[in-house]
Amino acid sequence: MRLARIISVLEYLAGLLVGVALGIVTLGVSLVAEWETVHVLGLTVRASIGADVANGVTIAAAALACAVVAVAATRLREALAIRIVPSDPIASAPWSRAAGAARAYGLGRAVAEVVLAIGLLLLGALAFGSLVGGNPVALSPCTGAVLLLYAITAWLLVRPPRVATALGRAVDRLLRRGQPRYRVTPEGVVVDLRLRRPKQATTRPALLRFDELAEVRPLSYVGARAFLRYEVGPNLDLVARQTRDVARYLKGDIARPGVCTIGTPTMAGTDVLLRGPELLCLLAVDGDDVADLGNAFEAQRVGHA
Repeated sequence: MRLARIISVLEYLAGLLVGVALGIVTLGVSLVAEWETVHVLGLTVRASIGADVANGVTIAAAALACAVVAVAATRLREALAIRIVPSDPIASAPWSRAAGAARAYGLGRAVAEVVLAIGLLLLGALAFGSLVGGNPVALSPCTGAVLLLYAITAWLLVRPPRVATALGRAVDRLLRRGQPRYRVTPEGVVVDLRLRRPKQATTRPALLRFDELAEVRPLSYVGARAFLRYEVGPNLDLVARQTRDVARYLKGDIARPGVCTIGTPTMAGTDVLLRGPELLCLLAVDGDDVADLGNAFEAQRVGHA
């Protein structure tokens, strides 16, 4: 996951830089006092829109910049928190063979995105200097609104209030309804995938035994996305096996699918990876965390060491 983490960090860093560039330009636009003729980057732009329309567009652009920065900063934090685990024998499992090419392509694309984002940031800084230096400027209610949006975004990112945290948890519980549930047993973990058979009742729970698992790990949305993109890769054999296994499971021919990554990654619930030499399950479960599952797996592994 080391290279997958680097790629994810670069991807969200590029998004953060683009959001900052947009914010810088928007702030410069909000400071322009007269809209009849605007000088920017050596160009003279004659605007035929009214001040109210210009202010509305400027505030909307500021809100968009704040949204881009907030999402990118949050995902960047998750990417930096991806845990690196030592390589093990299952790294050579069939579903990981396409990952090398996916990582090479992803790294090249991510580096290009960062370079482009740095260019946009520099261009945004030049545009800000040109707007402020080449036009009459003045503080206005629009400027105040833009600065207020920036301050609120920074506050929510650095120190989110309890109300915002509680609201986020409530929305998460609402969105994760219908996702798989699990319970821990001495033998392993019983997972209710909550898949419905055509015109029949829901499928029976699937037992994943601890002795067939090599790893149980909770993942963030970014971690799950990085795992699927760069540790598994675009593997058609894996897709075919999952389709076949899930179809047989729905018919009742097998006790559980050997491969199941349906519905992941998702921003609601908790993503958890359960994998072994012949098993790969990445599930988004209906729960705040999977600490009990991880603790039970570690205790079983220590007991059989």
